[in-house]
Amino acid sequence: MCFSRYTSAVCAATVALTLTLLISLSSALGKEGSAGRPDSKDIRVLGATVDDTTLKQTAKAYVKVREIVQNGQQAVAATRDNTQKEHIAAQVESSKLAAVKSEGLQPQEYNHVLQLVQGDKQLEEKFVSYANQVRTGAE
Repeated sequence: MCFSRYTSAVCAATVALTLTLLISLSSALGKEGSAGRPDSKDIRVLGATVDDTTLKQTAKAYVKVREIVQNGQQAVAATRDNTQKEHIAAQVESSKLAAVKSEGLQPQEYNHVLQLVQGDKQLEEKFVSYANQVRTGAE
């Protein structure tokens, strides 16, 4: 199939925007955060463990972020306007950051907890349990 340069550029932009929305939550949120000395919230998860309160906050934020990403993916898929797709992607990033911060977490803290969860089966089970409670409203 033969594409014009413009069509190829549009396809490439669409793929790039779609991939941007599919980037893992932790890497997407890791771009934002405090520089320099960490505050007390950062310190409490820098080790190999995480306290229960922080795990619950992270689970709540994760559920919100997943919903934001899913809604963003649907919105991108529903439009052909590249400018609109870029606008949607920017809104999704901003909303994800706000969701994390609304749970009292900094992006680095959220990312670190997700990394800990991925590396520890017991912590992962607890995290999934908390996330399911949030989804079902049984928190």
